Amino acid sequence: MELVREGTKVDVVEINPAVSPIARKYFELDTNGMNLIVGDGRPFVKQSREKYDAIVLDAFLGDATATHLFTKEAFAEMSRVLRPQGVLVINCFGGPAPGTEFSVASIHRTLTAVFRGVSAFSRSVAGDVSNVYFIASPSELTVQRQMDFAKVHPYCRQEVTDIFSMPVQFDSDHGIVLTDDYNPIEFYDAANREKVRRGMVEFMQCVMVAQH
Repeated sequence: MELVREGTKVDVVEINPAVSPIARKYFELDTNGMNLIVGDGRPFVKQSREKYDAIVLDAFLGDATATHLFTKEAFAEMSRVLRPQGVLVINCFGGPAPGTEFSVASIHRTLTAVFRGVSAFSRSVAGDVSNVYFIASPSELTVQRQMDFAKVHPYCRQEVTDIFSMPVQFDSDHGIVLTDDYNPIEFYDAANREKVRRGMVEFMQCVMVAQH
């Protein structure tokens, strides 16, 4: 909605038909000015003839990654619909610590097999389990370090500031190139998902105790 208010043409692809009515009822979603499509993002991108300045990939199945959107073939389809200077921005769960980084290291390795420019940033949310943010482009990337964070909404300004201060480097030997034929993220990421769930339960327990 903020992008639309700023004059950006926005296509939104949401796979769950129940989400839009809930967002309208409880989160003041206003779809005027945007193109809302109910469907799977992968076929939408494959059939698209648009050229985008940015693609934001923030897709989860509960606390699991929508694995069919994170393969070499899927990224190649996204690269096709990006302008030369466009960017793919990804939010995913991951653990950069040794022994838990297979998923994010594999996503990084897969991105570098498709895109010329790839950068990653992290935010710790539960021990060594983090939100990892990838930025990829068909062109070389220059990440601007001196950001004007005053333009970021106060609610998340500190979080954004922290994320930009934590670039992440991955050892490509700790991951593989993910393909449509072989993508074992769900198997190797099970421990990370368990930690995320445990963190959520502990958080809700704290909230319940505080309310009590």
